[in-house]
Formats: sequence, structure tokens, C-alpha cells
Amino acid sequence: MGRLHYITLLLLIILLAIISGWIFDSMEQKQLSHKEQKQHIPDYFLKNFSATTMNTEGQPAYRSRAALMQHYPDDNSLYFEQPDFQLYESGAPRWQASAKTASGYQGKSQLNLKGKVVLRELVKNKTVQPLRLETEQLLIQTEKQQMSSPEPVRLKKGNNSIRANRMKADLKRNRIEFMGDTRSHYKNIDIRADYLLLDNKKGISQYKGHVRFKKGNLKIVADSITLYIKEEKLERALITGNPARAQQKPEDEAELRAQAKQFEYFADTEKLLLRGNAKVDQGSRHFSGKIIEYDSREKRLLASGQPGGKNAEKSSKAAADSRVHVILEEENNTEAE
Repeated sequence: MGRLHYITLLLLIILLAIISGWIFDSMEQKQLSHKEQKQHIPDYFLKNFSATTMNTEGQPAYRSRAALMQHYPDDNSLYFEQPDFQLYESGAPRWQASAKTASGYQGKSQLNLKGKVVLRELVKNKTVQPLRLETEQLLIQTEKQQMSSPEPVRLKKGNNSIRANRMKADLKRNRIEFMGDTRSHYKNIDIRADYLLLDNKKGISQYKGHVRFKKGNLKIVADSITLYIKEEKLERALITGNPARAQQKPEDEAELRAQAKQFEYFADTEKLLLRGNAKVDQGSRHFSGKIIEYDSREKRLLASGQPGGKNAEKSSKAAADSRVHVILEEENNTEAE
């Protein structure tokens, strides 16, 4: 019995080894098969591809064209070479985007454009300057009509231009935000800031953070500047700071330096209105008051107190605060003997 028991045990061990080997071999084959299925290989491609994608309301959302389109089954992704996309608004093409390559996912309204990306505004009115944006990467949410770029961008509209480190936009709301060392040129005005919001519906351009404003020899440093634009023409600028500071060096005159909590600049007259602890220094002349008006074109100062209002009974302190203070320093005209 001892010998029979030993033989039986040996046969069981051999059988278990055979079964284990088969199991491990089967598992290895399945793993290899799984790896093969996960390889990123296109299952089909199309040359000179063209297609129109509809939105949930049955209207065209965007139209796609590309020299080459490839589909990858492992993640249901799409790859485009030399793509050209048109984004629609109310059934009509509104924006056109082109790039070296693009990628997306079938059934999802998201595109990632890379390499010499150009976004163009399609306008019917020939009197309106179209917008053109250039960058190296642009992410587009086609259905929401939102886009962003983590790369430096350059925007041009006529002779006006904007540069920034990154950008995001909401085309439906007609808003574009620029972040990181934003530099803009508007006609003869140059502005530099950390952040810029273009809101075309409201007609404003709002700059924030370490703002530098320059127009000719007029320079302004502030916390924020808001430009009010109507029919693509600058009407005025509202400048705030703690305080905001301005300086100008007129020809054959002493340099003028001004500061206030708020400046208001009027483009047509080139006048600067200072409000809130306003101070102006020019050579031996020193002005201070609640309101000071400076004509940068005529190089003239006009200082006025804050009106007392309808109620004539005002405290002496309020009356004192509304006064304008002017100091004229005497100049020493001594001649050498």
C-alpha cells in the first residue's frame, strides 16, 4: 500500500503541474491578446475628409475638413492633419480655425488644435475689422463655443493688437480673457497689465494688476484701467489706484506728476480728471484738492473744490476738505559775483 500510495501521490503532483502550466499559459495568452487590443493603431483613415456636426437643436455646430483623418478604436479618438474647422452661430459660420494637427473624441464636442493655430472671425460687414488670433495650441468646446490656450497668444484687429501668456474665451457671451504679462496696443495707446478682459457686448476693455498706460509722453501707473469703447472708438478711460499716478514731460516745461484715487481720461479732449486726494506737482507749483482737471493737450491745470451739495449747512471740516490748496515756491535767482 505504501508503494501504491506513493505512485498515486506522484501522479496527482504531475497532473497538478500540467493543469497549472495550462492555466498560466492561458493567462499569458489572454494578457498578450489584451495588450494587442490596447495598441494605439487606427482602424480606418480618410483623405480629404469633410463632415458637418450638428448640435442638439439640429443646427450645424461645426464643419470639419482635413487632409487626413484617422480613427483609433482603443479610445475612440480622432486625429486630423492640416485641419480646418468652422464654428457656426445661429446656423451661419462665425469662426474659422486652422492648425497643423488636431485631435478629439468621436461623439464629444471637444477639439485640441496644435501647431501654428489661427482663429479668424468671419464677418459679413466689410466696415467691421475681423478678429484674428494666433497661438500654438487652442482647446475648443464646440457646443459651448468656449476656447482656451495655455500657450502665448497674439490677437489682431485692424491696427490694434494684444499679446498675452494665455487666454480663454466665451464666444457666445463675446468675452475674451487674457492672462499673464498682457500687452495691448490701441491706436497710439500702449497698455501693459497682468490681466485683460474684453467684453464686446458691454464695449469695455478692463485691465488689472500692475497696469502701465502710455500715450505719447503721458504715462500712468494704476491698479486697474477700464476703456469704454463705442463703435470701435475709445471714448474714455476710468483709472483707479491706491493711488494711481501719472506723469508727463511737456516741451520746455517742468515735468508734471499727479496722483489720485481715480483718474478719468477723455480721449476726444485729452483731458484728465483727478478725484480723491488729488495732488499735482510741476516745478515750483503744487496743487491738492478733491478734484483737479488737467488738459494734457494744452498743458493746463484747473483745480476746483468739491461742491457742498444742496444742503447748505455743512460742517467746517467738510468745507475745509472741499478747498483747493495751491503752493507756489519762490525761486532763488542769485547771480554769481
